[in-house]
Amino acid sequence: MVGCQGSRGTEKREGVARLPNDETELYRILAEHIRDGIYILDREGYFTYVNDVIVRRSGYPPGWFYERTYLDVIRPGDREKTEQNFRALIEGRKVDSYEVAYPTSSGRVLWVEVNTSPIVRDGEVIGLLGLSRDVTARKEVERALAESEQLFRGLAEQAPLGVAILKDYEVRYINEAGAHVFGSPVGQIMEWGQEGLLNHVHPADLPAVVEHAQGLLRGEIEVLRNFIYRIIQDSGEIRWVEQYASRITFHGESAVLMSFVDITDRIHAEEALRRSENLYRSTIDAMMDPLHVVERDLTIVLHNRRLVEWARDVGVETDFLGRRVFDVFPFLPRRVRQ
Repeated sequence: MVGCQGSRGTEKREGVARLPNDETELYRILAEHIRDGIYILDREGYFTYVNDVIVRRSGYPPGWFYERTYLDVIRPGDREKTEQNFRALIEGRKVDSYEVAYPTSSGRVLWVEVNTSPIVRDGEVIGLLGLSRDVTARKEVERALAESEQLFRGLAEQAPLGVAILKDYEVRYINEAGAHVFGSPVGQIMEWGQEGLLNHVHPADLPAVVEHAQGLLRGEIEVLRNFIYRIIQDSGEIRWVEQYASRITFHGESAVLMSFVDITDRIHAEEALRRSENLYRSTIDAMMDPLHVVERDLTIVLHNRRLVEWARDVGVETDFLGRRVFDVFPFLPRRVRQ
């Protein structure tokens, strides 16, 4: 039994990977097993080392890099920025991480985030050690989002109705049509903040506005349609708006996308029509003779009080509206029907 235990212990010790005595070899092993690209540049900017990640990522063999400087590898548009960072590091100054792009052997452009630090020997910078992380997928998403946002802005700026994006009751975007409804320039509205925006909502409508906004953000309301409320312009003028709104993700956070239109003229027209109808009804109700108004098909659409009183006196039903004259008054003579 003792011999068996000793045998297993020996096998275990023999199976352990031994660290290399050479420090350079240790760094090489680490570099070849890390997921990010690692490279070394000399003081002239020539590559003296690239790990397997960079080789696989670029499609070029190590020797291809060793014949070139970092400026030969990256896109022309990134060279000025990268050269400035290289010189700063050689001079011992700190440089934050930055992003550059370079074409692979297949022609595809890769984006990498670069972190570089100086290699110092005997107090002198002899080269640079760089770590590059592939951020191509993230850049493609950012580009798609930017294109989508550009398309949205293009459509919104041409829209005849107001369009705005709100987050925490702050205006993050509003088009010219929307600014016109509020009666203020776009730049001024963007600086209102939460308090400034809420101050432009009519006090009587503010509780409903806040309730609906919170319902959208909590997911209790999927789409808000035909919501009507009043706003107060800086001039003090009160305007009526009709709003449609939904919850969206804006720059990674929940926000509200709203479209709205000024319906003040419509509200005033409807109020004027109601006043006119009330005046008309009051006028015919004041008449002493029975009176009713019919459509072309002789359906009764309006009558006065005197007609109701007369119908009760003669024993006729008083539910006139929506019924044809001859159904209400079947006793009318034949010549009237004709």
